Amino acid sequence: MDPKKLAGQTVMVTRPGGEDDALCNQLRESGAEVLVQPVIRISDPPDWRPVDAALAQLPRFDWIVFSSVNGVRYFIGRFLTAGGDLQQFKRIKIAVIGPATAEELLRHNLRAEVVPPEVQAESLAH
Repeated sequence: MDPKKLAGQTVMVTRPGGEDDALCNQLRESGAEVLVQPVIRISDPPDWRPVDAALAQLPRFDWIVFSSVNGVRYFIGRFLTAGGDLQQFKRIKIAVIGPATAEELLRHNLRAEVVPPEVQAESLAH
């Protein structure tokens, strides 16, 4: 962004707390006043049993699709907490929405086979 291009503008950022720093900094550097108002909160589910049941079926999966960095973090976190071995992912194909989600997978030594060029679910469907 051009320096001070947004001078006099107020921008509301609705990302969850802790995920907004880079965007907020860019906006401020461009002169905007930034208001942070998260509209969602990322947290553990009240009951892990449905997730655990799905994890138990992992050997039957052909594909796993991750739509966000948080999805990768929570899924892999629960998978490892439940005693899972990442070697199980060798035969499963993985698709993600967006390069940041693909990068989060790489932190766990997993690689996405499909990363659409546009960061939106519709692009993945194509």
